[in-house]
Amino acid sequence: MKSQVVRILEQLNQAGLHADAWLLWRVLDGGFKLVASGGLGEQASHEMVASWAGNEDLLAQAISANEPARATAAVKVENGGQMSLHLVALPIHDSGQPNGVLQCLFRQESQATEVFRRGLNTEEQSQLSACLNQQHNGDSAAPALVDELAEIVSNSSGAPRLTALLNEFCLRYQFDRAVLFEGTGARCQLQGQSGTSRVEQRSVDLRVLKELGSEYNRSQVGSWQLLEAGRAGAKTSVFFTLSEASQAAEPLFLLLQRFGGSEQADFRSAILHDQGAWALAFQAALDGTGSSTGARFPARLLVLCGIVVLLVVPIPLVIQAEGQFWPASRANVYAPEDGVIEADQLLLPTDGVVEAKQPLLTMTSRELELQLSQLDGQLATVSEQIRSLRNTRPERPFVDDPRQTSDRDVSIRLAELTARQEGLQAERELLQDRLASLTVLSPLGGQILTWDPQLKLSGRPVARGQQLLAIGDTAGDWEVLADIAAEDLQLFKQGMEKRHRAVQLKTLGKGPERYRGQLSELADVLHQTEAGRLAARSEFELIDNLEGVTPGQRVTVQVNAGYYPAGYVWFRHAWEAIRLFFTW
Repeated sequence: MKSQVVRILEQLNQAGLHADAWLLWRVLDGGFKLVASGGLGEQASHEMVASWAGNEDLLAQAISANEPARATAAVKVENGGQMSLHLVALPIHDSGQPNGVLQCLFRQESQATEVFRRGLNTEEQSQLSACLNQQHNGDSAAPALVDELAEIVSNSSGAPRLTALLNEFCLRYQFDRAVLFEGTGARCQLQGQSGTSRVEQRSVDLRVLKELGSEYNRSQVGSWQLLEAGRAGAKTSVFFTLSEASQAAEPLFLLLQRFGGSEQADFRSAILHDQGAWALAFQAALDGTGSSTGARFPARLLVLCGIVVLLVVPIPLVIQAEGQFWPASRANVYAPEDGVIEADQLLLPTDGVVEAKQPLLTMTSRELELQLSQLDGQLATVSEQIRSLRNTRPERPFVDDPRQTSDRDVSIRLAELTARQEGLQAERELLQDRLASLTVLSPLGGQILTWDPQLKLSGRPVARGQQLLAIGDTAGDWEVLADIAAEDLQLFKQGMEKRHRAVQLKTLGKGPERYRGQLSELADVLHQTEAGRLAARSEFELIDNLEGVTPGQRVTVQVNAGYYPAGYVWFRHAWEAIRLFFTW
């Protein structure tokens, strides 16, 4: 979290300075102290400042002359090269007295020149001076804060007491962070850290701290073990042992860090003098939190209790299956013949609501039209032959005389052609009925359930018997169709017997609602779902009235199959997979 000083400086920089980075210095007796920085990260700022030999002279020049001073400096970049920075030191005064320096860093010389010429206006001077005074008052209040923290320690217990002790340690001996460890090597555990510069759980910084604790060389018990600069983001890092290992407890040691300044020997001697008292205080705080090595037995007891819960404690086993809402009264529309549905032959309403016997579409069958044309030609030929025979036959009555063979032949031929004509006419009537069936009517009144039928049917060839549409009566009763997974089928049947075929239905999506249902049909055979799993199709009647449900809306079917051990309920699928593997 950013401090108030950093937030104010960032606002000033964005408003008028536009520096690539900045450093805020406070004037001290005989030097300067870095109060805050921005733009390059805190650690990078310290490293850069340490590499600038004349930087303090630049700050002193700005204070003594009471006007901006400028210089250039070289910094290393990630690729190993160097980059020039233009430095502008802007003096800060409080009631005419030098208070500090705002040092701005620019990559562009033109920006540095502009800020060098403008300096700080009155409002900026006032805000920066207030920031420095606030920081100074906070530093001078440190002794009083130590007393307040000591009172917090005496009035608290457990983890808050441990954190308060670490905070008090930092304030007393002017460290930025204190981390308490117990044990060494692989058995090392991070037990607590001070609130100042606290690192978050599961962060890279926390992992680095734990690695540092594991690397600690316990052979240097009672002495300070200095680490190289930069470890765990600190300029100075020190290991200090509070207590040695014993049969009852692991050793306790502290990792003390500073992010600026240098180690002070007088505090080291003071810490060594108070070592025993601090060891007792930290050990008492650890005993209160249950985090010390001697308090690990309850953790084992908790593990044992967890195992007992998994094996013994019964919890409800709920079988779930995904399904959909559909109208109970519904019908499918199939193609009567092979043919094509042209776009202008689709008569589907825009709202999808149809009446019974309402025309839905008209198909075009080139094959039937060709057959009808050929049949009409055959009928015309036969009719012409009959007419010709009738014209050539004499207009006298037929006499059954064997000597008149021509009359007999004509009569036989005429009878044959007449029978042929009647057969062709019957076939033509059948073709006309088939052509009439190309106009498809709605089998019932309701709503079209097929998704985007215009896209599915327009201009598409269809085969005889192919499903074209599905229509359901949404004003009537509803039902749920669901697939019960094969591995859940036995438990599902047990739950149905115990619950008198009653189930719970939970809608998915916006505004989940619960309904009651009852099993009406369960398939005896399994089928393969689109996902490739074996399942049994089931149908459920609805007991409650539906509100706002749409056809095809997803729903979860839930049935309580009984009470089983928690371990079996939570790891049932893994257990069944192992059982099938060994019994297959």
